[in-house]
Amino acid sequence: MGGAVVVSHTLQRADQFNHREKITVISQAHKEFASHQMALHAGSALLMQPRNCDTRPGVSLALSYLKFLDPDAIVIILPSDHFIFPAQRFRRLVNSSVSALTNHSDQFILLGVLPSTPETECGWVQPGSRVDRLHGLPEQHLDRICIG
Repeated sequence: MGGAVVVSHTLQRADQFNHREKITVISQAHKEFASHQMALHAGSALLMQPRNCDTRPGVSLALSYLKFLDPDAIVIILPSDHFIFPAQRFRRLVNSSVSALTNHSDQFILLGVLPSTPETECGWVQPGSRVDRLHGLPEQHLDRICIG
């Protein structure tokens, strides 16, 4: 999938949620097509990495910026390499998660899918045992998050 289509799909997904601030992190190499796509989506800040540093540094950059703007913000992270279709169930899960976090600001929710194959280069989440539900969402302890 071309870079412009991926950025467009991610921005459209982000537009489905009510947000005070939207931050898009891209690498310098994607500046040309991302800038064009960003012009179509109002109210978004653009943070640029000097080179492609992958997801973890990009998320850290955005979180640092958000912590400065609003240390109590509820954050939704939408990596551009995730293709979600159809989006209705995902949107419901994210909205339920945001509602749950509004009343439990000391928690975090990590949404994911069961993998069909191991992707050890990308890192993984190792689930622990299930616990009670949080605002109707199944809650599960994480044993650890492994970075590939």
